[in-house]
Amino acid sequence: MSTLPPSVPQASQAQYATSIGTRISVQMDWLIADYAASGERFTVCEWRDRLIKLPELARACPKSLRYRIRDRIKALQQQGLAHQVDFQGKRRPVFVLEPAACPEDHVPASGDLETQASVDAAHPASALPFAEFLNQECHRLKLDMQAALGEASHYAYILQQYPDQRTVIEPLHQAACQRGSEAKGALDAVVTLRQQIVEEATS
Repeated sequence: MSTLPPSVPQASQAQYATSIGTRISVQMDWLIADYAASGERFTVCEWRDRLIKLPELARACPKSLRYRIRDRIKALQQQGLAHQVDFQGKRRPVFVLEPAACPEDHVPASGDLETQASVDAAHPASALPFAEFLNQECHRLKLDMQAALGEASHYAYILQQYPDQRTVIEPLHQAACQRGSEAKGALDAVVTLRQQIVEEATS
């Protein structure tokens, strides 16, 4: 979970975490669009290092950011849109994306994620039709939740097989559960908004 700055009240923790999660997901969409179009290879740590340099993600927890990126890549692998093609350094997996991995309504950035972030700041997601924005959020959050909960489930399975490794496995299991819970909470918020729009349209 992202580390909260001192200025954020305790009561606003859930809202702040959701905001950080949304910003991470939006910026990952731009990265995916860029790398899907170029076919360039990458590692999870490379993406983390690029995202952490963005002003809007400067306060994000690097470890949590790396987990979120890893979960997104796992979800793309499950869809056949990301492939591990090599190892780098300390046995870090190297991935490449299929062109079809590019998220809908995203165009590749011009090789400069920082420039794209400035564009995002000037033209926020609210520039999209609200219903379209909610649909994109719903799709993204479902993927995040499925990846995190799938990871948590597998940690639980491994723990059953190797209970003597609890001190190693349990923190990872809890972290994955927490990420899944955060994504579920954000998804519930988006679904509630979508339902309200439908009710207002039909009233």
